[in-house]
This record gives sequence, structure tokens and C-alpha cells, in this order.
Amino acid sequence: MKISLKTLSILLVFIISSCSSDDNLNTPANSCNEGYVITEVTDTFSNTNGYTGIINGKPLEVHHYAIRILADGNICSVGYQNPAGYSGSYTIKMTNNNNGFIYEDDFSFSQSQLEFHNVSQTLSVQAGDYISVWRTIAPGYTNINQAEGKIIERTDNTSFLYPITGVNVTFEASSFEGGGTAEYDTAIPYIALGFEAN
Repeated sequence: MKISLKTLSILLVFIISSCSSDDNLNTPANSCNEGYVITEVTDTFSNTNGYTGIINGKPLEVHHYAIRILADGNICSVGYQNPAGYSGSYTIKMTNNNNGFIYEDDFSFSQSQLEFHNVSQTLSVQAGDYISVWRTIAPGYTNINQAEGKIIERTDNTSFLYPITGVNVTFEASSFEGGGTAEYDTAIPYIALGFEAN
């Protein structure tokens, strides 16, 4: 069987171009970027900017923060880490105050590392929407230290002066509540959100 030089050239160009464009076939164009918000937290609230880094603290039932994501897309996962002495669950609630969307679900997370769970209903975001996120420990925990969470505080123990703008996110507020106590803007909870940008 004879193959002409022209046919061989066309076939070779097709094979080469197919190989070079195959690199991302298994990666969806709009995949859930689990580092989208948490990278902003660690970069914006870094040691060099006067913050403590990630520590355990705030043994209160509810940890909350509010942000504006500066892109259109969807919140597609949530990440957290249970404290060492607690294997129970949390209610994770997210709202988009601009369009009235509310999402709520119960999850338990790894005690040894940040663990992500896909959300069953994606939270649609338009650039600049005001998003609130709550982590509430499930009833029945047995020790107040089980209500602790990963947080970042200021090294001089002063309040956060919101809004604080990172590259992709503006942080608007934070609070910690439980047992008749409430603290506002004293730390940022280490609750991660996966984001799928449009």
C-alpha cells in the first residue's frame, strides 16, 4: 500500500496538533478551584501583613464571615477541618444577599487536614455579590474546646478593619457567637470555598 507524501504530511500535522491539544482534555474549562477563597485568606492575612497565621481558637458554636467575590461564577464546594477532639458534623450555611439564595447542609470534615465537600446546589455569584458563610457545630458536642476552629487573628489582638481587599475577594465582616457571647471582627474563620469562575 502506497501513501503519498502529501497524505503523510497531512496525517502527521493532524497527529501533532491532536497531541498538543490533548493536554487538558480531562480538565473541564470551568472546574471547581478549591484554592480560590482560602488562598486569598492566607495571602491577605499573612504573617508579613500583621496576622498570626492559622491557629486554633474561638470555642464558640458559630463561626461566620462575609465576602464579595470579584468575579462571576459559582461556589461549588466548601472546605473545613474538624478540631482534633471532634469527629461530629457542622451545619454549613451560605447566602447570597444580592439574589436571596440560601444553601444549607451538614458535613463532617477531616481532623488532620482541610477537607472539601462538593455542595449539592451551586451558589451563583455575580462579581461584587455579598456572600455570607456560617459554620455551626451540631448539637450534642461534649466539650467547649470541640467548638474551636481554625482561625487567623491580628498579632496585636486589635480588630480587623473591614473591608479588606485581596486579589479576587473583598472581606467584609466576621463574627463568632455562642453561649450568649458574640465577637465581631476579631478574627477570620478558616472556612474554604471552592469557586468555578465563568
